[in-house]
Amino acid sequence: MIKKAGYLAVTVSLILGISQGAFATVRTAEDETEGALNPEEEEELEEAEKAAEEEEKKEEESEEEDKKHMKIALSIPNSQTDSLAGQAKYIGQRLEELGYIVDLRFAWGEASIQKQDIEKWTDEEVDLMIINPVDPDALPESLKAAGEAKIPILCLENMITNTQDVDYFITYDYLGLGKKMGEYIKEKAVLEDVSEENPKTIEFLMGAENDAANFLFYTGLMETLSPYLDNGKLIALSGKTAFDEVGREGETFQEAQDRMSWILEDYYPDKAPDIICTASDQLAEIAVWAVQDAAYEKKSAAHETSKEDEPEGDESDEEAAQEQSSWPLITGQGATVSGMNNLISHKQAVTSYGSVEKLSLVCAETADAILKDKEIENAVDQYDNGLKIIPAVLSEISLVDISTYQEILIDTGVYEVEQQIKIP
Repeated sequence: MIKKAGYLAVTVSLILGISQGAFATVRTAEDETEGALNPEEEEELEEAEKAAEEEEKKEEESEEEDKKHMKIALSIPNSQTDSLAGQAKYIGQRLEELGYIVDLRFAWGEASIQKQDIEKWTDEEVDLMIINPVDPDALPESLKAAGEAKIPILCLENMITNTQDVDYFITYDYLGLGKKMGEYIKEKAVLEDVSEENPKTIEFLMGAENDAANFLFYTGLMETLSPYLDNGKLIALSGKTAFDEVGREGETFQEAQDRMSWILEDYYPDKAPDIICTASDQLAEIAVWAVQDAAYEKKSAAHETSKEDEPEGDESDEEAAQEQSSWPLITGQGATVSGMNNLISHKQAVTSYGSVEKLSLVCAETADAILKDKEIENAVDQYDNGLKIIPAVLSEISLVDISTYQEILIDTGVYEVEQQIKIP
């Protein structure tokens, strides 16, 4: 837009050639050395500016009109969970607010339906696709034609593997979450004050080792915890701390529970680990069950009963007995119903919550930026899909513990508390 203040180098060509030189006598700020503008020249300048402003307004309106005809395809696995239904709702609403036509389709848990939808959208030459895959391994061939047609493709929440045709990955910041969880453990276990002579103990349940989110969480976690594992202030008596040792691909929950029970039985016969760090609330619940099955409280009570026949000891013995019966700091992720109930009953110390609405808005704004040819400045290179590193745009995840769950989950309406946590 040409601004009046300073008479910004107005030229006939810059003013769109309006009237083929009708304003050829208009002078610029550079001409002021020849004398002040006379009233006729000032009037001509104002008319030129007005014409330029009107032309710019028309161009903006034309761009908005063109955008209204742009179609964005949105594929969601199903509508049977609050998370997926929320993605459909929030992404669709935001894109429509931005002026796009949204073609939302649910795949109803069938990769074959999702493939058919992608092929249909490719034939229609939609302007952009957003796909949350039913099966991340099943879509590369279906996306090939879309990639050849230069249709931008955003992968949402679950990485589509072994394809060159995904442009961006929209997901939660699991690396950042791991860093936050590491700091939480460091603070709550007071690792700075721990001595090598009396270290804290820790065990890990990380879930599937082929899950990129698990690996990033673990990587962020270890940024904080590795120094304490290295200097002996924090130890895993099982010796299992590497990701390929604590993460198990294809492991059932029963197998994970058996693994946790075996660790406790073999390495912690009298006292639970000080910390059990897991990659989900489901795994945290397994840790809770395993600790309960180990019956440390009964062992501690039996120990106390046997002590009644012994001479009185000093206070340090009582402190040791109290410490022996203490419950471990158990961490999880996901703010599930079971996780929240364990948190409120003080069996689980902390979980995490990623806002579906925030993730959805990140997705919609990224799609809008792509179609406006804007640079995605906040993208990071974290995810390898097997063929290339996919730039990721991340949504923050919050830690939730007994002191913050009311503010983060209840006051915002994510959950309601009656007799127990329940989904609204």
